[in-house]
Amino acid sequence: MGRIMSYRTLALRCNGSSAGLHLCNSARDSRMHYMRGVGMTNAVLCAVSRPHISPGKSLLVNTPAVMTLNGFQQGEGGGGPAACDGQYHSDEDFIVSLSSEWFDGGARCGKQIRIEDSSNIGIVAMVVDECRDCDNEVGASAHIWRNFRLDPSLGEVSIRFSDFN
Repeated sequence: MGRIMSYRTLALRCNGSSAGLHLCNSARDSRMHYMRGVGMTNAVLCAVSRPHISPGKSLLVNTPAVMTLNGFQQGEGGGGPAACDGQYHSDEDFIVSLSSEWFDGGARCGKQIRIEDSSNIGIVAMVVDECRDCDNEVGASAHIWRNFRLDPSLGEVSIRFSDFN
């Protein structure tokens, strides 16, 4: 009968090299399978599973940023309809705007990011807008602020975010 091993133990057995450690030491970015079959020695297969990255677009992982409150409904201070689709959106949705450098000319439109607060609680939100003249900023809907249990009067909080899909 097979036994359960930690990812780290499996990683040490994966090709026996530092490359194996790099590829196989995290449940977040790897899928590992412990195999045992007739005529086979115990073997570990490692395969890396990462989000698809469009040409010219870099993958953002644990990127430090400032989260601000952004209004996405008509008549709010968000600056007009969303850059991605030319529409207004409900502040009750999990949506964000990104600084121009991360918006990447619209390459992240409709894509999801995972926002994490200082206690590593994460929320997934869809990118719908660009925040021009912003630097290192994720403009989040009121719904996101409430789900993090944050008081919008704070104005801004430090977060980290990663591309999710």
